[in-house]
This record gives sequence, structure tokens and C-alpha cells, in this order.
Amino acid sequence: MLRKSSDREVPGPGELEAVVFDMDGVLLDSSPIHAAAYLEALRVFPIPVFQYSRLAGLRTLDGIRRILLENGLVLPEGEIERLAAVKSKIALDRMVRDNPIVPGVRAVLEALSRRCKLALASSGSAASVNGFVDRNGLRPFFECVLHSDDITKAKPSPEIS
Repeated sequence: MLRKSSDREVPGPGELEAVVFDMDGVLLDSSPIHAAAYLEALRVFPIPVFQYSRLAGLRTLDGIRRILLENGLVLPEGEIERLAAVKSKIALDRMVRDNPIVPGVRAVLEALSRRCKLALASSGSAASVNGFVDRNGLRPFFECVLHSDDITKAKPSPEIS
């Protein structure tokens, strides 16, 4: 049974106390943008093997490394880092332009925030995560917002959660 505590209804024993959301693919339909950004950043290389679903949730640098490895491409570390930065810029620019927020997200967050604490934990960059939250006015719903700058080990490590 829910009890009222200030502006939030507080769950009773055994009821939902908190929900941790991921951003990409949950609150933001970003997969098509990330997939296109990887391919655009790597367009000068032969990339016959590309499956974005194998990269989803990885830090961009790790994703670039995986694509290069799977396609037998060896590059200097500085070039790999440059490609990751290019991919990130392409994706961030498109996220800002298109803002592919999943329909109904605001209503779900609003309803849930009245019942329990909410957090956002994403392996996305600080610019990407904070931009999304602020652009859509969602910060008031979250008790905590974590992004890749807040952790040392990216997914699949449980450090972010």
C-alpha cells in the first residue's frame, strides 16, 4: 500500500522502491543514429561485417575497436581514438537535431516518480546523457543521473548500476 510522503507516494514493504533506466534504446530511440554514425565515421575503410546490435551499450571507443577487429583492420591507437571522436560527434549532432525520444517517456517517468525513486544509468557520454535529460526537461524526475564519465568500467560491467 502506498503512503504519502511530501510530494511522493512511498511504497510499502515488498513494493517497488526504485527504477533504474538506461537511456539508449529505452528512453531514446538512438540505435539507428548510432549505427549510421559508426558507418559514416568508418566509411573510408572496408567494413563488410557490421552488426550494430553487437555494439549497443558499448562505449564508442570499444565499439570502434570491435568493428576494426571483426573486419581485420589494424590502426594506430591515436587513429582509433580519432575515429571514436568523429563517431561521437556525428551521433551527438544527430541526437540534438532529431531528438528521438521514445513516445510516452515523459508520462511514464512522471507517473513512476510519484511512486518511487528513479535513476538514469547510461554508458553514453556526459554530453549525450546530460543533453538528452536537459533538452527534454527530465532531470526533475531522476534522483541520480550517471554517464560514462562517472565510471571506470563500461558495460557489461555492473559498475554503472
